[in-house]
Amino acid sequence: MLTAILTFALSQLPPVSGQPLRLDDGCARTGGRCQTLRNGRPGGSLAFFEFAPSNGLGMGSACACTTPTGAKGEALTFTRTGDATCSRQGLATTGINNGDLTVCTANQPRVESSGGVLGLRVEGARTNFVQRSDAFDNAYWAKTDDGSGAGVPTVTANFAVSPDGTTNAERIQFNSCTTAGFISKVQSSHSSTTVPGTFAVYVRGNGTSGSLSLCTFIGTGSCSTCSYVSGSWTRCTHTANASGVTFFNLGCTNSGSYSGGAGGQPAQDVLVYGFQGEDAAYATSYIPTVASAVTRNAETTSLTSAVLPLTGSAAVTSQRPYGNALAPNQTLVDALVSTSSGWRFSFVSSQLRIEKGGPLASVGTATTWAAGESPRWAASFDGANASLFVNGTVLIGPSALAGFTSPIYTPVALGWDHQGFASFDGIVSRVCVDPDPTRCR
Repeated sequence: MLTAILTFALSQLPPVSGQPLRLDDGCARTGGRCQTLRNGRPGGSLAFFEFAPSNGLGMGSACACTTPTGAKGEALTFTRTGDATCSRQGLATTGINNGDLTVCTANQPRVESSGGVLGLRVEGARTNFVQRSDAFDNAYWAKTDDGSGAGVPTVTANFAVSPDGTTNAERIQFNSCTTAGFISKVQSSHSSTTVPGTFAVYVRGNGTSGSLSLCTFIGTGSCSTCSYVSGSWTRCTHTANASGVTFFNLGCTNSGSYSGGAGGQPAQDVLVYGFQGEDAAYATSYIPTVASAVTRNAETTSLTSAVLPLTGSAAVTSQRPYGNALAPNQTLVDALVSTSSGWRFSFVSSQLRIEKGGPLASVGTATTWAAGESPRWAASFDGANASLFVNGTVLIGPSALAGFTSPIYTPVALGWDHQGFASFDGIVSRVCVDPDPTRCR
């Protein structure tokens, strides 16, 4: 019987294997003293299972590229073929400093900050199709005014320190586009014909503040305004308004062919780093490229516990770089006890659900949130009825939910599940599972 309240900070975690959960006195000890663990309560307050608690127990430090553990020392199993970029400030898109980005190599997890708490970022496979992502001086990037008379921008290679801490940020001096019809931009192309594209780039003022346009062109153009400051980096994003992107660009745009951009701007002097384009509706973590597209591979993470309680509560705090534009069947936490029984905390067709095995035996409710928010999701099951909560408020329940069969295995998967549902693409933290239906909220 499922009873669990799950709370995660938006993120993904794959199937877990490792050392079993210990049933002890609930007190994680360091130097012989109990530590404060969840919800600020003192030692002895640990739930049956916790991961990424609010005090960071077991998580190490942000972007150390070392494997965290559960709050009681449970081993985490993590896999990813190839490199991935870790951000010390997690999903923050402003106030990014030089050196905040680092590369974690194959099978190294990414611990990142989420709302002041360390969590685990888990993402599915994504490809950056933009070549020369850090080399705007390369011929891959056309420097153009589209014949408007504004003049082409000037690019100076490897001019300043970038978010990855090396001197590979490009300086780009865009000309004024205060005159109607004037454009000064760097541009390249993309041959997507089936899905929208999302584009992202890091921008910092070279001693100035201002705004540029990050645009796509699909018969007509659409832009998002990219506002920047000189004291830190901003990661700007733009999602194409239709499928079939043919061009993407960054610059000063004052043209009727483009809508939504920062038009009518004076000359801009900026530092630029890390251009990314993905065939998807939102941007994920940065994927560096050189002379060809590069794919960041999917991640799987799991912790194997002792027999998890099938009645009780579970909770998780989750943070994503997008709002409730959900892919089908995105899973926050999955703890199946077989292929047909167990519990899952997931999103299906924009509904938050707790499920018995598959989506048919479930309760759910539609809910929305903004990009970057860190909601705390929770569920409880008393053996007969289930309830769902967000930030302590009941979304649905109590509602009847059929019981579960005896467990066969109990791995806890974070950010994905055992039946191939979509990765969550975010950061998960403050995971809690306990036999008490009221404990994990």
